[in-house]
Amino acid sequence: MIPIRDINGKVVGFTGRKLVSTPKNDPAYEAKYVNSPATDLFQKGQLLFGLYHAKKHVSEKSPFIMVEGQLDAIRCWTEGINQAIAPQGTAVTVEQLRILRRHCPRLICCLDGDAAGGRAALRMLPLALAVGLEVSFLTLTVGKDPDEFLRKEGKAGFDAFCQKAKGAVDFMIDQLYPKDGDMSPESLGRAQLECFEIISHSLSETTQYGMIENMAARILHRQPLREDYVRFKQEKRGRAQRQEMYQEPLPESSDGPVAEGLPSAPGSLEAAVLVLILRFESIRKSPDLMRIDPDSVSSDTLEGVLLTRVLAELSENPDWIPGENSDLIAETEQERGIYFHILADESPLDEPDEQFLDCLKRLENKRDRKEIEKIDLRVSREMYEGDAELMELITRKTQLQRNIDRRKSGR
Repeated sequence: MIPIRDINGKVVGFTGRKLVSTPKNDPAYEAKYVNSPATDLFQKGQLLFGLYHAKKHVSEKSPFIMVEGQLDAIRCWTEGINQAIAPQGTAVTVEQLRILRRHCPRLICCLDGDAAGGRAALRMLPLALAVGLEVSFLTLTVGKDPDEFLRKEGKAGFDAFCQKAKGAVDFMIDQLYPKDGDMSPESLGRAQLECFEIISHSLSETTQYGMIENMAARILHRQPLREDYVRFKQEKRGRAQRQEMYQEPLPESSDGPVAEGLPSAPGSLEAAVLVLILRFESIRKSPDLMRIDPDSVSSDTLEGVLLTRVLAELSENPDWIPGENSDLIAETEQERGIYFHILADESPLDEPDEQFLDCLKRLENKRDRKEIEKIDLRVSREMYEGDAELMELITRKTQLQRNIDRRKSGR
């Protein structure tokens, strides 16, 4: 039985391993490990195993090391690698990455060598870029895990192995670009678009174009690649603007005090949600807060950037009070102007909880429309393999549209 602690060291759940004596009719019989059921305190997507221990040992030169499982992390600790952490048996979430970013700007991801490990890391990369986390990747030999590696090589061998970690661009190209057997223009184009999409999640233009330069140096066509990325960004921005044009307006009650006086994008959903969270404790404590998908929060406005940081603060400290750690929430003069303007505003708002739920529905619709746009792009450019995958894309698009229609109708 392994205790799971939150960031303050309190035990909030357990992981247990199936025993020989586990009855075959037990629901947990098929699982190798079983976690405590989800509770208000134990949400797997908001916890990282070992974080309470590891956060005491990290620095920019000694970053977190993410391994696959809890036993891998414990093995690392016994060898003196105290920065090891592990997700709770699920895909890494943006909330987990936000928490890591607050303690250290760097992360080394130690992967299993199989294809599934590579795909999982690739899904994590845009989330890491979106929260400003610099990630590098270690890939173990297929069939090996950190426990086996450390038994054979020890801490010195693992430290040397960490020096060979690949940066995000090299890892991304190795995962996405076709190997020598398939160098057709179509396959190269698909890989380039996937790389562009990942890179575009970074909040920093400097980081984005730095990654494009590294990518160009690796694939040896610098100028066309930069021009292609500029064109990709313009097309993406155009799709987002068209999407906003067809998106239903904010409810009348949200057009008033919620957005009044905000310096940028006063009618944006991000601005409305930010105001509601900052001004109302009932919303900060609401379980519906976890429905906010980071992919639905636009980073094109300062309110969106502030909202991302506020959500990260609340995921780490649910008792956070607006005004605390303000230098971590609002970093620039313009951000501070928006942030403190909201905190100082005491104008009344009607039914804030209802407004918040309405904004959540609209954010979810926004997220689903973005996915529909991606599906349409893949279909129009024939970026799929065979009729079966095409049917999956069409089915997914139909389901997303039904979700949007259901939310609009209030069902």
